Amino acid sequence: MSYSAGWNTETLTLSAYAGRTIAAINLRFAAPAPTMYNVNIGELAYLEGQPVIPPAPKGFAIDAAYVYNNIAEVLLSWTLDPGIWYYDISRVRPDGSVEALGRTLDEVFYVKEVARIGSGTSTRIQLTPVTLTGGEGPPATATLTWPRTGTGPADA
Repeated sequence: MSYSAGWNTETLTLSAYAGRTIAAINLRFAAPAPTMYNVNIGELAYLEGQPVIPPAPKGFAIDAAYVYNNIAEVLLSWTLDPGIWYYDISRVRPDGSVEALGRTLDEVFYVKEVARIGSGTSTRIQLTPVTLTGGEGPPATATLTWPRTGTGPADA
């Protein structure tokens, strides 16, 4: 197996153990030579079958935003879906990459800091639903419009 810096996802089949009971799951990490590295386990799940893919969240909105020196504090809300395990909140950067802002089980979320990138006039924030089976649905999006002065309430 080959891994790169950043997040790596691995899916393993347990078909060789069909009909048996799983009593424990162990993780072992090793390097071919002495080295400094960190291992962060974001999620470990045992799932049967295909994941259920939820619809995009409804009612996603920026309820309030306050900007000071090109840093925004943002209050988000949406309609809670009881079939959703959690929601991932992220921003879409101008180059199309996605930056995680948080995760919640609730229908509201406070983002302490969203930094303006360059002289951009807006920032797209997205809300991605995830079901108990690990299925990610399409994101809902909301746009934060930056004020011209760099300070004050932002238009949501």
